[in-house]
Amino acid sequence: MRAASASHTGIPEVAPKRSVAPGDLARRTLLSGAGGSTLGLALAAFAGTELLASSSAWAAAPYAVPGEDLPIKRTWMAWPSSTAIWGNLLSGIQADIVKLANEIAKYNPVILCADGAAHAATARSRVSSAVTVLSSIPVDDCWMRDTGPNFRVDPSGALDAFSLNFNGWGNEQAHGKDRLVAGRIAAYLGIPLATATVTGEGGGVIYDGDGTLIANNPWGSKLCCSDNGGA
Repeated sequence: MRAASASHTGIPEVAPKRSVAPGDLARRTLLSGAGGSTLGLALAAFAGTELLASSSAWAAAPYAVPGEDLPIKRTWMAWPSSTAIWGNLLSGIQADIVKLANEIAKYNPVILCADGAAHAATARSRVSSAVTVLSSIPVDDCWMRDTGPNFRVDPSGALDAFSLNFNGWGNEQAHGKDRLVAGRIAAYLGIPLATATVTGEGGGVIYDGDGTLIANNPWGSKLCCSDNGGA
């Protein structure tokens, strides 16, 4: 089971496992206790959002990441289907994802990525018709905020994306499909994808739209770890 902070389950698009480490909050504990009253917390963990960014606000810099308080164009999520990862918690986490996707879909489009046709059919049977379910972007797990691309705009205001080379939080979980999610989402949208020179995950960075970037190192997969040439 994977220890976690509260910011790893989905990504916004501009234009939603291991044992507990001391001081950390287990992802599975977070989800089992989330319920409908913690939609914002769960969104930060499970969903990637695509924001509506106009060109004028960010045209001055070569690339810019819009602030997360902007209107959301689309939310990307992932459908959990692995009993190897979730064990007997799988049905509960799936129920939470259904609640979250259906609630977000009341306000903006949701795309839910599932691991192949069979799992996509299961997901499709449980979410509302407002949620688009894709089998063409297979996933290992549900942490879209970590696995998906971060979205940004180029000098002309066009949508761009970049990948932080997701590696399963330092190879602590199977991620053969999740490591390709960022590139596959970019390809699905028909936008360029840049690849970072460091290894990390999208949930480990936050930004305010004014050029400020804050990064953390909770899982040992950021700048100071062996994945990036550190100790």
